[in-house]
Amino acid sequence: GMYKIILEVDPAVCTSYKIPGQYLKIRKDSSMEKPGFFAVASAPKADSNVMEFLIKKSEPNNWGPGSVWFCDSKKGSTVEVTSGQGRGFPYAGVDNVNQVLMFATGSGISPLKAAIESKELSSKAVKLYYGARSADSMAYMDKFSDWEKMGVEVIPTLSKPGDKWAGRTGYVQHLCKADGVKDPQSTIALLCGVKGMVEEVKTVLKDAGVPESNILLNF
Repeated sequence: GMYKIILEVDPAVCTSYKIPGQYLKIRKDSSMEKPGFFAVASAPKADSNVMEFLIKKSEPNNWGPGSVWFCDSKKGSTVEVTSGQGRGFPYAGVDNVNQVLMFATGSGISPLKAAIESKELSSKAVKLYYGARSADSMAYMDKFSDWEKMGVEVIPTLSKPGDKWAGRTGYVQHLCKADGVKDPQSTIALLCGVKGMVEEVKTVLKDAGVPESNILLNF
């Protein structure tokens, strides 16, 4: 499952987080050799001491500590965090952009939520393709109407929808291909999610004429 976790941090940590898509390295304490890398789900806000994360529960492996320890943390427990890390989504460096396409699967919605709620893209036409297996595994459905009020076209899609789902079905890359990309030269894309989706979306966008330099990942 996925867990929404709110961390109370030193205000300096919030100030260091400047660009949606950046992450924090977080560990339980010094006994944990490798920290986990967790993208921030809340928008950058310098005068805050609170950060939100959406964490998919995962077991430890050779690459890192997983997130079971984090998801099972009790209210009031402490963790060690770094300042904001990574380049985030470097959209500020792309000129002549009219349209923003966002693609997420599962907990990959976290940094895209941060980008939407930062309002830094509010002057553009923003479209979010968000894929999950079922409605039960789709995060932030309670935010969709807020995002639409902010001008974002939200396109949720399920790969195993069940009978009650009235929305679109299938994978985000197939929906994008079916919809086409209007004005590809002035489009940027923000991607976060499973590797297969990212690679296939990149191919669809490049075939549609979106410049490769306009296809942005946060890691």
